Amino acid sequence: MYYEQTKQIRQDLLHNIEKLNEQDLIKKLDGWTIGEILEHLYLTERKFVGIIKEAVAIQMNQKEKANPDFDLSFLMDRTRKISAPNDICPTVIRMAKMN
Repeated sequence: MYYEQTKQIRQDLLHNIEKLNEQDLIKKLDGWTIGEILEHLYLTERKFVGIIKEAVAIQMNQKEKANPDFDLSFLMDRTRKISAPNDICPTVIRMAKMN
């Protein structure tokens, strides 16, 4: 279920941003720019892929059993805002937090 939903969201996102120019990507309204949001999505996906690969490797080695009760549905809840950890913040935001 999550895979198909994520795939559709990715296609919709790519379709919606293909017409944007550089000015659109860096325009600051309230919060992150579109470019910063896209960078955050990229960093988040890269981190999750790494975590998933590690979990699969562990499962393949049968060092740990997978936790079937671990609920990821909270990731789809867009009604509440969560501050992103530093390692998945856009570069400019990450650099500002470090100073």
